[in-house]
Amino acid sequence: MQTLAETLPEYAVLRSMAGVGDRLGPLILAEIGDIRRFHSGKALNAYAGNDAPPYQSGTFESHNRHISKRGNAALRKYCFEVMQALKLTRPQDDPVYLFLLKKEQEGKQYNV
Repeated sequence: MQTLAETLPEYAVLRSMAGVGDRLGPLILAEIGDIRRFHSGKALNAYAGNDAPPYQSGTFESHNRHISKRGNAALRKYCFEVMQALKLTRPQDDPVYLFLLKKEQEGKQYNV
């Protein structure tokens, strides 16, 4: 699987992300498949089930929503593992890690 993933141009982009290694990279690529079938990052996020669906009733609109979990459970798990690895390595120059730190300082839970 590793050898096949290395032939794809998407693999180099994926491996450049902090937290994605030789083990998770091919697994994520296998779950996503052809990236061109997603018209945006939001579509890929929805495919993984990490999107928060709207919760409205009449004039009420909730702002504290949970992820939908309607998508690909394996891809969602791999994304969670990438974020866990990112938190363990603590790369101070990574914008995603800096975003996580900012949210923690705002009092958000670790898994937000």
